[in-house]
Amino acid sequence: MYELGARKFACLSLIPLGYLPISRTFGGGFQRNSVDWLTQAAVKFNSKLEHELNHLNSFEDSSHGCCGTGLIELNYGCNELLSSFTCCNSSSHVFWDAGHPSERAYRMIISQLVHNISHQLLDI
Repeated sequence: MYELGARKFACLSLIPLGYLPISRTFGGGFQRNSVDWLTQAAVKFNSKLEHELNHLNSFEDSSHGCCGTGLIELNYGCNELLSSFTCCNSSSHVFWDAGHPSERAYRMIISQLVHNISHQLLDI
């Protein structure tokens, strides 16, 4: 889509999942009440989605990789010591090459994972 000229993208949030007929049928009891915990999970997800999208919007060029054209090059051809076709500032890209996230993207992902599971790790 980017190559065809698209520069703005929309990302839809989750609907209140606890109000879906299937949720009410399987989780709402005989009265088919809404399932509050599912709706709250959707609200939490939407909040995190918005936060992450704001982070991604802060990258200068998140649609291409840092190596070569950023569209097809992978692995060995993208060695920054051996290739002159890598970008100057890889931290401004979500992807290093056409298939692998950049170091900055991995750091963001790991940071969120550690934050989300640290309480579980401490209980071991």
